[in-house]
Amino acid sequence: MFPSITQSRRYGTSENAIPQNSLFSRPQSDLGSFFTMQNKLPSATFQRLCQIERHLHKWAEDECNGFIQWDDDDCTIPRRYRPDEFGCPVKGPVIANREARYLKEAQTLAAECGGKIYHQGDPRGCSLYFYRESDLKGYSHPIDEIYNVAALACC
Repeated sequence: MFPSITQSRRYGTSENAIPQNSLFSRPQSDLGSFFTMQNKLPSATFQRLCQIERHLHKWAEDECNGFIQWDDDDCTIPRRYRPDEFGCPVKGPVIANREARYLKEAQTLAAECGGKIYHQGDPRGCSLYFYRESDLKGYSHPIDEIYNVAALACC
């Protein structure tokens, strides 16, 4: 009924699970070239950035789903919208711009550690990335094109 130990080893070994030309099969000493963060980030700062990321991610989800909309042309007044009994959005109260407040706090924390923040507003992925200018050396593209490989995801 159950596979024998040799059968389970045959199908569950790391040699069969990971292709030999994969980056994961390289020795640990070679993996350092793929991680570009030169200096470490303090644990408490990283944890707070992760908390801020969760708030920003929820804000982006609410914007995407239409629960938060901007009332004016220059996008400075956010307003909460609620669905009525038929699912149509109904204008609600003006709310505080928590997105700007959280971004300002994240930028302050990053500046204390000698870094910067990249905010990615798409709710399908991580919303906040920490990077230093030294992390961008060797790249010919701006941070908004390489944030997923050059910056530290705070999520």
